[in-house]
Amino acid sequence: MKKKKWIAMISALSMGCMMLAGCGKQDAAQKSSAENSQAADLEENLEETEVEETVQEPSKEDAKVEYIPGTKTDTEYVNESIGIKCTLSEDMVMATDEEINEAMGNYLDELYGEEDIDVGAYEMMAIDINTGGGFLIGHEKLLFSGISEKQYIKKVKKTLYETQEVVEMHDTVETELAGLPFTNYSCILVENDHEITETLYVKKVGNTMVVIAFLYFTQENYEQLLSCFSPLQNDEDGEKNAQETSEGTGEEISEEATDTGYINESLGIKCTMPEEMLIKTKDESYEMLAVDIEDNSSIMVVHMEESSPDIIEEQYIEELKNSYQEENPEKVYSNTIKTEIGGVPFVGFSYNEKEDEDEYMVTLFIKKDGDTMVIIFLTYYTQESYEQLLSYFLPL
Repeated sequence: MKKKKWIAMISALSMGCMMLAGCGKQDAAQKSSAENSQAADLEENLEETEVEETVQEPSKEDAKVEYIPGTKTDTEYVNESIGIKCTLSEDMVMATDEEINEAMGNYLDELYGEEDIDVGAYEMMAIDINTGGGFLIGHEKLLFSGISEKQYIKKVKKTLYETQEVVEMHDTVETELAGLPFTNYSCILVENDHEITETLYVKKVGNTMVVIAFLYFTQENYEQLLSCFSPLQNDEDGEKNAQETSEGTGEEISEEATDTGYINESLGIKCTMPEEMLIKTKDESYEMLAVDIEDNSSIMVVHMEESSPDIIEEQYIEELKNSYQEENPEKVYSNTIKTEIGGVPFVGFSYNEKEDEDEYMVTLFIKKDGDTMVIIFLTYYTQESYEQLLSYFLPL
């Protein structure tokens, strides 16, 4: 399974600012480095885990506000969607679109190789030529509309630990920028043997996350950068948009993501997700898709109309295996067994999957419902993740 694309943008944001800030000469006191590693062996057995949870009904998705990117000149940036503007001081220089794309493209090539990453858009970048501090503004269209600002930052922090040397990480807080509500965090990173502080502000607008990243060496420099931002006080539409977007973000959306689940009355099964699981709304290809923002494990439920009414689950699985084998003869399958998920009988099997250098496991649970085969896909990296996914299913 590929690293989720929606996180790639923020890695590039932070690294891009540090590239520009390379001229900063202040040395910071050395602190112990924080390391974060994880190792686990994949297993191929089918197990079920019981969990006591209060299942709540799925909630409806809120109407989304369309995000319109900001505009800029040589000295000013204006974003009416979030009701904010940025006016550069005399010591700051605005990067051109070509310079931004070159800096970001070089970093993404280094981090992700030749993989095609859709990271959103970079709207502006500026640097203080005296201090080496600066900021970068970008946005990303979210794959999952239920992602809240705090969930987004949680994934960002995890990726920073994986890709950069993090000295210190601060808590995520609800705060303001130019008098407007944002969610942010700060951390200290090491770049070119120098410690540099990153403060990240995020704001959700409809199905888009707006990101403002500050990189600086001193608190005085940070305050100077903050002073460039001000609200669009004379723009009624900007104020209205800022109010609308702030009302639909943060904990409110996070609670909806927690409460949302999946119910199949025909099979007598339900699935309730914790906050870490993000659910994508139903479309023509699946009934439910949910991804864990911490470990990228996932659940997908689909149904297939079966043309042969007499076929049973075991026969259907053998056809699936044969089809998969034709596509990839090296794929390894477990035996087909009768098992349970959520206390409901299913027939299942597992197989290993490899994409580029990324290896993971897939377990399928299949149950016939009339002339339809219902298939539950669990995708995971560790046995612990697998058991956690199983625990979300309960009988009705």
